Amino acid sequence: MNPGRLAHHLVELAGRPLGISHFAQDLSLHRYVQIALRDHQVASVIDEQLLLSVQDGENEGRASNSSSSSSSTREVIIAYIASILQIGIRCSEDVPTDRLLICDTLRKLQGLDDKYRVHLRIGGR
Repeated sequence: MNPGRLAHHLVELAGRPLGISHFAQDLSLHRYVQIALRDHQVASVIDEQLLLSVQDGENEGRASNSSSSSSSTREVIIAYIASILQIGIRCSEDVPTDRLLICDTLRKLQGLDDKYRVHLRIGGR
């Protein structure tokens, strides 16, 4: 994945365009996400509507919509997105030789899909 595509996907996850003010003092999109991951602040850079829409879709199949279940689902979704962002950071390193290879990227993404599909009870394959 090229850095431009990654930036586009990261902006989609953030749910809003990240303007110049977000990147003051040499803070690139890459660095912005790294800091959010390091500081365990991934939820602050994720579009709240994305979290809500995934939770709503997940909860439609359940009879009970308890707050503990909803909170647990939210944490799993945040962990899932954080894992995707970590892979994205590895794919967009400044030096091309430091980037994750596409075959390794696909393997890692597939592993995440398998892991979180069980937790989120997402239908599929």
